[in-house]
Amino acid sequence: MYRFFIDDVKSYAFDIAEKLLNGVRGLQRPVVRKKDGSVDESKGLALLKSKLENVHAADGYLEYIQHIIDHYDDILTLHPSQFEKFKDDYFNIAGVNLSTKFKIDNVHQEFYKHVASYMCCDTVKKYVRRIMIDFLKIRKCIYCNDIEIQEMDHFKPEAKYPFLCTSFFNLFPSCKRCNGKKNKWTGKNEFCLYREKESEDCNPFKFDFPEMLEDYLTYENDKHTIKFSSPSGYAKEEISDACLDIEGRYNDELSDARKHLKNVLNKYKHQMGCLPATLNACSELNITKKDEIEFVLGDCYKVEDIHKDRFVKMTIDFGKETGMLK
Repeated sequence: MYRFFIDDVKSYAFDIAEKLLNGVRGLQRPVVRKKDGSVDESKGLALLKSKLENVHAADGYLEYIQHIIDHYDDILTLHPSQFEKFKDDYFNIAGVNLSTKFKIDNVHQEFYKHVASYMCCDTVKKYVRRIMIDFLKIRKCIYCNDIEIQEMDHFKPEAKYPFLCTSFFNLFPSCKRCNGKKNKWTGKNEFCLYREKESEDCNPFKFDFPEMLEDYLTYENDKHTIKFSSPSGYAKEEISDACLDIEGRYNDELSDARKHLKNVLNKYKHQMGCLPATLNACSELNITKKDEIEFVLGDCYKVEDIHKDRFVKMTIDFGKETGMLK
């Protein structure tokens, strides 16, 4: 659940926007312009608008499409903080029900799905997913930090914000389970992958270990209860919603998270128990603090590693709780 500083990744958003605007192999252009700068009415969203006219769609639906065409350049790189204002300014159109069905190209489906289709949403999501994996080094679901990336989640749902369906900062790599849970989420606070100010907390949630550590390290309890808290001010009742029931998944008796934590705890207990007897040996062998940390926590224990491997956030918070990490 690490949040990227938006200025560090915006170059990727602009790169994809440029490809969608100017054309590149494998990516169709939803808005195609002629040499004179005018929109080609026979292609992309302009063609969808024409087809909606042919099925006598109300003017509001045509206006919705026209606003996407007119503001397409800006939409592609909108920051999350701009989403709601942009919707209010251009897409809260009287008489438009995004779930109204129209038959276009022999496909009878909701208006928002037609919009997403003509914006080449599925193709763009695959392209953004590759950017996330290759350049941002995101390997795991950005919500649970457990499962491999399986799909691209819309931060703002496609059914309510179809104009944002291909916006870089609205596409989050996730697993199917978290994406499904998020679709049912009703809280006010949402976990956003990006922070727009360096002062914002890059880790809005933390794992809590105090009671479990004390019990386990004194051999009194072998049950690891993994809990979340929020230094960023999420209300207690909102944490489980915002964390998409990750606590429940992590605390399942057979979960890999519990096995991973038990393994880390065993190494930590072994390290602490052997530490006095091995200080001289460590000095002779030039074993460093970094070596000790990697023995217990593994190779991935830095904040920037959180999306690269499984349970990194949990491991980091454990390291901080025990004083191994600052």
